[in-house]
Amino acid sequence: MFQKWVYEDFENNTMILKSKRNYKRDKFGIEFSENGTLERKQNANWCGTGQIEFEIVSGTWKHISESDLEIKYKDWRGSVIDTLQIVQLTKSKLALKIISN
Repeated sequence: MFQKWVYEDFENNTMILKSKRNYKRDKFGIEFSENGTLERKQNANWCGTGQIEFEIVSGTWKHISESDLEIKYKDWRGSVIDTLQIVQLTKSKLALKIISN
């Protein structure tokens, strides 16, 4: 889990992410660190059409159950807390279901 993950697909309210050495220029990404911090590559503003501008922000994460995570970060809306469920985790694939955001 402690590596860079880059957006690959979205199905059934679940983000499919692939392990990559670097973020892709035009895709969302996230990196979890063992110390409870995270780095998110995300939309810099509310608009998700046309030429999307990305930014990298810092945040925190913690397990709230064996399979559920709470992540905190800031985006164009302000402070955000998301709850995500780990649906699948392998060396190369991470599937996160959005529980609440």
